[in-house]
Amino acid sequence: MMRTSDKGTQYGVPDRGKGEASRAARGRVCIEPSCDTVLSTYNTALTCWMHDVPHTRPAYGSKTRG
Repeated sequence: MMRTSDKGTQYGVPDRGKGEASRAARGRVCIEPSCDTVLSTYNTALTCWMHDVPHTRPAYGSKTRG
């Protein structure tokens, strides 16, 4: 059962309702053959951070002003 604080914040794993269906399954492991990292239910990726493809982002403030 999920606990709720006085301000309405929910604690614990959702038993049912909003959010449960959209989460990944518990106990999933990174798909890399030699990696046994257990992924979070909040992580929908198939790999852990170590085996994830790096994402490039533009540097902050790199836009030229004219």
